Amino acid sequence: MCYSYVMANRTQNPESNIQTHETSREGANVFAASEMTAKKALKILEGGKSGQPVEVAGKEFENPLKAYQKLQEALAYVKTYFGRKLKINLDEISFKKFEGNIAGESTEQGVKINPIMLMHPAIRLAHVIAHELAHDKKKIMNEALVESYVHEFFGEDGTEHNYELAVDQFKEFAKKCSGKESSKKAVEKIYELYYSGKFEKIYEMFEKNYIKSLKTNEEKDEAFKKFRDVFPELNYVTKDEPAGHFGWKGLTSKEAANDNVEFEDVAKKAA
Repeated sequence: MCYSYVMANRTQNPESNIQTHETSREGANVFAASEMTAKKALKILEGGKSGQPVEVAGKEFENPLKAYQKLQEALAYVKTYFGRKLKINLDEISFKKFEGNIAGESTEQGVKINPIMLMHPAIRLAHVIAHELAHDKKKIMNEALVESYVHEFFGEDGTEHNYELAVDQFKEFAKKCSGKESSKKAVEKIYELYYSGKFEKIYEMFEKNYIKSLKTNEEKDEAFKKFRDVFPELNYVTKDEPAGHFGWKGLTSKEAANDNVEFEDVAKKAA
């Protein structure tokens, strides 16, 4: 469950306050070259001064106060939109340098964010943090569900991902589940049911608001197939119950969905 990003023409970005080389420039204040909690990062960045670079998790910041403000803003976004459901523990949110274009990941210990994300707009940083928190320490493996849930609050923020079709499929599924409610409300409800392990309740929503309106068995069979396509990580347990009963298969993230997310050119988005 990782986010990844694509960053081109980095030197054109006015917010590019991060040096991308492995070692610090002479004179930089190196506090850590490995993983660092968000709590410690905030303290280090807050105490920095413009013109005196500091390093957080292997990335160097020319303007630490600006990075501090951006992180604070991103955390405030997450708390505002998801504070009721997603627990923000600054000791369980860490900055960690990744190889390649990974921007963040969810682990059983918490959330890991690439410090280079601090050069992105705060709303995009918040999106990555919220996305990884929404995986609930790898307990929720469905990328389309997680991304749809987060996207309903943050909207379009410049992300591109290679499971876009799965997200579109999920949103269409949520619309069919919504009944008289909005699609956004349906997405929230589906996520909360999934979070609680009430998978059969999700199917009951789908059955009540969509399947029952279908006339032929062929249409109903096709709808059931679509449900299983949306939730490939769930296993249909029994046909004894009218609405069916589903349990988690225990698939890995790669088996459940392809989970990379790419960010558009930061220079374009920061302009």
